[in-house]
Amino acid sequence: MSAPLDRGRYALVLALDALLLGGHLHWMPTPYAAWLGFLLLLAAWLSRHQVRASGALVRLPLLFLTFGLLVYAAGSPIGREGGSALLGGLIFLKLFETATARDARITAAAALFFSMIGFLFGQGLLLTVYFCMVAIAAFVLLHVVSVGEGDPAAAWRDGLRRGLRVGARVTVAALPLTIAVFILFPRLSSPLWGAPWDATQGKTGISDRMRPGQLSALWNDDSPAFRVTFAGAVPPPASRYWRGPVLWSFDGGEWSRSDLYRGSRVADLRYQPDSVVEYEVLMEPSERNWWFPLDFALQIPEGARLASDGQVTTFRPIIGPRKATFRSAWRYQLDIRPVMGQRWAAMRLPEAGNPRSRQLAAEWRSAHGGDADAIINAALQLFHRDFAYTLDPPPLSSDTVDDFLFNTKAGYCEYFASSFAFLMRAAGIPARIVTGYQGGSYNASGGYWIVRNSDAHAWTEVWLEGRGWVRVDPTAAVAPERINRGSLSAALPEAATWYSEGWGAEWRNRFDLISRYWRQAVIEFDAVRQRNLLQQVGLEDLGWRALGGALVVFGGIGLLLGVWLSLRGMVPAQRDALLVAYRRFGDRLARCGVARAEAEGPIAYGERAAQSLPECAPAILELTRRFAEQRYGESANDPDRSHRQRLARELRAFRARR
Repeated sequence: MSAPLDRGRYALVLALDALLLGGHLHWMPTPYAAWLGFLLLLAAWLSRHQVRASGALVRLPLLFLTFGLLVYAAGSPIGREGGSALLGGLIFLKLFETATARDARITAAAALFFSMIGFLFGQGLLLTVYFCMVAIAAFVLLHVVSVGEGDPAAAWRDGLRRGLRVGARVTVAALPLTIAVFILFPRLSSPLWGAPWDATQGKTGISDRMRPGQLSALWNDDSPAFRVTFAGAVPPPASRYWRGPVLWSFDGGEWSRSDLYRGSRVADLRYQPDSVVEYEVLMEPSERNWWFPLDFALQIPEGARLASDGQVTTFRPIIGPRKATFRSAWRYQLDIRPVMGQRWAAMRLPEAGNPRSRQLAAEWRSAHGGDADAIINAALQLFHRDFAYTLDPPPLSSDTVDDFLFNTKAGYCEYFASSFAFLMRAAGIPARIVTGYQGGSYNASGGYWIVRNSDAHAWTEVWLEGRGWVRVDPTAAVAPERINRGSLSAALPEAATWYSEGWGAEWRNRFDLISRYWRQAVIEFDAVRQRNLLQQVGLEDLGWRALGGALVVFGGIGLLLGVWLSLRGMVPAQRDALLVAYRRFGDRLARCGVARAEAEGPIAYGERAAQSLPECAPAILELTRRFAEQRYGESANDPDRSHRQRLARELRAFRARR
């Protein structure tokens, strides 16, 4: 029967589960994560006097409540998020029946597996280091539980100290095999589980649909969307528009893409050669099918398509970090000659809704005689005169444009883009909305630009006779510093954080540089980079079979080396300082002609050595007697280690004389 757990070892089980929960908070639904935290506290409270398994009257209601909250928060126990959350709930419910060493071992094994599941939602450097710490904690728990089994008097705190050393040793021992498998394991063209990233629906905030309030929710999300390294001169901040989905259709409350132009090609593009730039983009995973090139892309990577409206889409969702080289022009003219169907698509409005905005547009058209430039200027002057740029815009009614233009008069970029495009269409000017990013911050440590989710932006394009599609950003009329400086904190000081400038920004840039190296060296180590690495060591012609054979050979060597490192220092002769000192004591006596027999005990050996070496007899008899007592007597279970340490020092200091 497995030994029961004391309160100290059960506290280690609770601590391991708490660490495990911390690594999954970034993807787990908040109500469900809070419930798991409550289960942890409840288990700790129930074990405050004695560690024992809870009865069925406690476990069954908790099981049903956990499953019901899972369905409520995640929607289904099936799938990546739902299945992972279900397993996490079962691990925490295991606390209420954990009372023996066997239960603790099951929890440690489940923690190792659940840590691996965490890489389905993120593979960043911090998360990897964190789960390595969880794995070490699991090894420590296994050691502490094992050394305490059958020995209730043993101090678990001493076992914890030794367990930390064992956990670190096991981790180091696993490195050779890990490196061999990482380099030689055949790389797949796509992840085994499909989407191992924390890029759940709309994480970037840039989707193929937009409604007021969608982008403003991202102002405090400083996580990088992508990183850009320019090969030459960098465009000014006011020209750094990173083009994403182009929205053509409006249903009265929401803008969306149109299927008409997804597969069409650019018909007429003219650009100024001095505005052409080449750059490399390292895209973060988004689970979306589009890049965000600098407006307007001239050269795109393989596996991508350039639509006639300038959007660059991919054939497969970007479910992992992806790097590509682009060439773009930031001064250009697009579709000077009208493209069939585009004017019609850019003029469509719902038959009803927003009557006051329609009337205002009609008044402008009548007053300016259909002059497009004058109508555009009238709209921009209205925004500049009466409107405010804010991070917390008030909610809008069903007539979103009317409510914004005539009531709230405060909003974020998508509010201005949506209302401006509506006014233009109502005034007879073709208009569409472009979503993406604007600006970016420079990382001086790495020499590249970081475009963050907080840089998400929406602007409009209008089609003008003889000029084609012209970008008009109504946000610039309200908050020009947001566009000219390419920074949200410049337009809204309340959006600035303590790490936006000074030493905070410097350290954040350095950490981002380290994270970039981590992605390039580890996460982006695909089949192409694996082949290039093997070519450098003369293994460029390895096929799948040869690669598998090399993996077996080098993996076996790494495994043997890891086992040797793991076992080295764990045998009693090298782990017990007292036993090591006693054996060296015997070696010194052997050099004086008194070698210890194979099965000779310390008392008998001491008496025989005392007879052969009468000058050292008192010291020999005293040391061997004390060693037998500390090793095999009642003192062997004494938690006070000072007597053993003092005896070991005296054994090491002994010198035999004939």
